[in-house]
Amino acid sequence: ARMASSATPRRGRRLCTTLLLLTSTVRAGCTYRCQYKAPDNRSAYSSWLQGIQADREATLTALNFTGGVFDQLEWTQTSYIQPQMHPYDLFFYDPHTHLYTVDRYLDDLRLRYGGIDAMLLWPTYTNIGIDDRNQFDYFRLMPGGLASLTNLTSQLTARGVRVLWPYNPWDTGTRREGRSDEEVLIDMLKQTGGSGLNGDTMGYVPASFWNAAVDAAYPIALQPELGGSDASLNWATMGWGYWNLGSAAPWVDRFKFVSRGKFMTNVCDRWAKSKTRHIQAAWFNGAGIETWENVWGIWNGIVPRDGEAIRRVATLLRFFGAKQHGALLQSAEWEPHTPDVIQAGVYASKWQGGNAPLSA
Repeated sequence: ARMASSATPRRGRRLCTTLLLLTSTVRAGCTYRCQYKAPDNRSAYSSWLQGIQADREATLTALNFTGGVFDQLEWTQTSYIQPQMHPYDLFFYDPHTHLYTVDRYLDDLRLRYGGIDAMLLWPTYTNIGIDDRNQFDYFRLMPGGLASLTNLTSQLTARGVRVLWPYNPWDTGTRREGRSDEEVLIDMLKQTGGSGLNGDTMGYVPASFWNAAVDAAYPIALQPELGGSDASLNWATMGWGYWNLGSAAPWVDRFKFVSRGKFMTNVCDRWAKSKTRHIQAAWFNGAGIETWENVWGIWNGIVPRDGEAIRRVATLLRFFGAKQHGALLQSAEWEPHTPDVIQAGVYASKWQGGNAPLSA
């Protein structure tokens, strides 16, 4: 929970859970191959580029890829900044008035790091298991119920913020719904105006979720926590990126490259105190950032220096990713590690399209 005084909020004091989470020392990763290693040196660039281009063509041929569902979910291609957050955050919910304070929450994020494009609204884990309530019950039992959740989703949407819900596939020991998880989740998202789901602990989200969305005439974004898979490019448009950030030369977002610039990865490292490396990796790849601060009640806040870096990178991502500016960051002719850069130790991507290419 986020602590706040009755006057000016003090961000130095936080209420943390008394539960010691063993996961605090765990580093997740992509289940399937989600990155290309950078070229070893400048002289290897030509063969390296040919190699990843060949991998792209072979992958698309094997998938019989015809464009997936990216045209039905265009908003995901510019959903750059997304926090996972908890709905009882005291900047988001006032326990005294029993009202959600959407504007207060969004204004705070805009002030600190330039605002968000989507949010992962998470009321489930770590609460699941205390009784027989299942993951869907935790949405129904939010203050004001689904009617209030519909209202706050409408407020967020009006300010340009999409709402995703978590799906916890391991929630199998609680009360059963009497129908499939896919049907229940899609129906609840449709009822409240939600835009997608994040597949917790999932390497990819199965096609059954997309099929349920089609049956309900309500297409949603599918965002697996552990990156995605080649096959799921036919029905998923997003994923998290627990990326390799240890090398000086940034590695390349394979799913974005294979999908010809359409797939959106939100780079995530929940425990990192410095965000520099994944901000740089996101910018290099035209990818997004998971601005997660409240990690199950443990506050790992974005410091002002990183907040300003996120603001500047997000401004550039939104500008060069926008249709009215040529949607350069979704270019099918993306050339990562372009040799146009002549300074050693500086790495750039070239994005072709519009009236002129962008090298960044």
